[in-house]
Parts: sequence; structure tokens; C-alpha cells
Amino acid sequence: MKRPFFRNWFGGRPGRGGDEPARPDETPETAGDGEEARRGMDAAAPESPPAEACRKRPALPPDSEAALTLLRIEAENEGDPAGFARGLSLFLAELDDRSRVKPGALSLLAHALGRLGRWDEAIAAVERAIAIEPDNPALHLNLGAYLAWKVFYGEGFRIGGDRGLIDRSLCAYRACLQKDPTVVSAWLNTIETRIWLFDWDQAIGTYGQCGPFMETPADRLVRAWLGSIALALAGEEILPEDRAPLDAPPIPPLPRTSYDVNQIERFFEELARRPDPPRGLPLAREIHRSFLARVQIVTADKEGD
Repeated sequence: MKRPFFRNWFGGRPGRGGDEPARPDETPETAGDGEEARRGMDAAAPESPPAEACRKRPALPPDSEAALTLLRIEAENEGDPAGFARGLSLFLAELDDRSRVKPGALSLLAHALGRLGRWDEAIAAVERAIAIEPDNPALHLNLGAYLAWKVFYGEGFRIGGDRGLIDRSLCAYRACLQKDPTVVSAWLNTIETRIWLFDWDQAIGTYGQCGPFMETPADRLVRAWLGSIALALAGEEILPEDRAPLDAPPIPPLPRTSYDVNQIERFFEELARRPDPPRGLPLAREIHRSFLARVQIVTADKEGD
């Protein structure tokens, strides 16, 4: 699962930028499934800059003194998430809710707490940010990611376990996409989450619906990887166009992505232990190997975040 947009400090949008796009006719919850949904991939995508543009540090807001204080706290605690969390907590205690910096500071606090495995506190911090700035899609994306990470890295994922947190995660991704349908991470995370829940038809439907928004080679590879896995596990035919990004010869330099593959690998391990694993599991694993051979997985630390 991709990292949340914790760098989206001052209310900037996590999508492709440009004018506010129209909302999609469907959300991941209502997307069609199977072959019909997959054939919806040719819809026109909005004109927009590449995804990496969202990672650029935005201009400081009018209350720039608070913003500069936040930058100083970050610099003083580089490589020390516990120290960063302490400094942010003190900073936030003195910051008025009307400050445009506060939602972003809370998002940074959530990221620091997540690195420490303090998932409940990270989730609470993002929820505080959403209460202040409910229309920021990045905050809803962050909430969905931390809820999912709590399941995998906090409680330990088990097939058939309590899906309450996972359902909340899906709701957060849906809220993100309703506010900005160009947020690639929310689409991809939704496909993956549906796979975990055995909602393979819904995963395939979302795979078909999100095609127009995949503009970078890494986005298209991740989409082909997750979509083909869903098709394999569902026992559906995987067409050449579905696998095209995975079957092309790897060409250096490999596309870079921060998408976290650990959850899919744990999911496969859980499936293999079941007395009745899906017949498509070997094919799904072969698809996974093809993906790993064609993409460079970059951790947050390597990206300098």
C-alpha cells in the first residue's frame, strides 16, 4: 500500500493538480465489476501534471511564522520520529485551530507516530486534522492508510478477521476520491483492500474504473499488478491488455514506486495456509514476481522523506 501524503502540509491537494475536477459518476463502492467494468478503461482522463508534483513543498501560508517553526522542529529531529512527535505535540498545543498550518502539522504528527507503531494515536491525529479541514482529500487518504497499516503492522492481518478497521479504511478512500478522483493512491489502495476482503469482483471493477487516472509508468504497473492478481484469484480471464505492463521487457531505469508490497505477500501466505486456497493463487504469485522484476520499490527513507 502506498504511503499517505504526509507531506501535504498546508492544505494542498494530493492529486494531479489543476482546476477542481468533476467527481466521478461512481465510487469504488458502486463501481461495476467484471468484464463490463474493465472495458470502461477508455474514458478520457483530465489534463493534469504528473503525480510527483504533489510531493513538492507548497508555498508558506499567511501564518508563515508558524510554518517556519514547524520546519525548524522537523530539521532539529531529522531521523528521530519520537523527538519529532514530542516537538510537534508541544507545537500543536499552542497552535490555534484557525491556523492553516495545523491540519498539515497533525498529518506530520500522524506519520511520526506511525513510524513508532502508535497506530491509534496516528489515526486520532489524522481525524483531528479532518475535523479542521474536512475537504482536504489527502487527509482522508492518510486516514485510510493508517487504518490499514494498523491491521497489518499492529494487530496482524488474518483472513476472516474483524473487518471493522478495513471497512473504515475503504470509507476513507471513498471520501478522498469523492473530493478528488485523480488521487492515484486511493484508487490503488482500494483495489488492494478489496482483494484482502475476497471482494474480487469489486476489486476488478475499481481496476477498470481507475485506468484513465494512471499516467506514470509506475502507476500503470501497480494497477496492472493488482488488477491481474484480482482477476487471477477470481478465476477470470486475464487479457493481453491487462498484463501488458507486466509482460513488457524490463527496460532500465526501472520505474520507481513507494508502493508497499508487504501486504500482498502476507496475504498470499495466509491464502496458502487455508485448506481451500483459490485455484488462481499460483498465477497470482507469478504475476507478483513479474511485477517485482519490472519496478523499483523505494522506501520512504530512500526517497529522502
